[in-house]
Amino acid sequence: MVQGGGRDISSKTPAVGGSNAQPTLSRAVHVEAVDKSRLSQLKEKLSALIERKPELRAYRDQIRMSITDEGLRIELVDSLKHPMFATGSAKLEDYAYEILVQIGSALNDVDSGVWIAGHTDSVPYSGGLTGYSNWELSSERANAARRALVAGHLSEEKLLQVRGLADVLPLDHDTADSPLNRRISILVMNKAAERAFFEQAKRYDVDTPQKAAAPAS
Repeated sequence: MVQGGGRDISSKTPAVGGSNAQPTLSRAVHVEAVDKSRLSQLKEKLSALIERKPELRAYRDQIRMSITDEGLRIELVDSLKHPMFATGSAKLEDYAYEILVQIGSALNDVDSGVWIAGHTDSVPYSGGLTGYSNWELSSERANAARRALVAGHLSEEKLLQVRGLADVLPLDHDTADSPLNRRISILVMNKAAERAFFEQAKRYDVDTPQKAAAPAS
């Protein structure tokens, strides 16, 4: 018996924060560091590709990349001189298509999940189709980007989400028709974000009531 409230050394249960905790923490830190390093290397690879390819270098001001808490974010933003899409259209201009093909080729080397989002400015869609809005337009543009990435040999198995966000996440909050807000966002997820994505999907499956099976006839 250990006097004075000390831990019973005969117990086989490891103490909280004891010798077993540190290796686990160290492994987690190591995995996170390796994950961040490989995404940083991918960013450098893409930057080098943009500088090396004249067809990309001409539009480098429209290609933005940053490491975030979720992974590597790549954004292809619009330009007044070089719009990615005609007004109200979901058909990529040739130069934008080529940029996405090249990005798709580079992303295929990375073992990470990818999601794609389309964004519009806040000018209401006026194409004349009843019920059609910036929600549909941004979704169709996201899918146009998906097709271009796949044409660059990005494996479809890596694609985890394709969605349209209309104008809800603007880069420029002050200008309704800012070209910065018309963009395609690509996120190469880090392992933590990828894990959280699948865990959330599992929780949704558990929490969603299942339809009762039809009685046998």
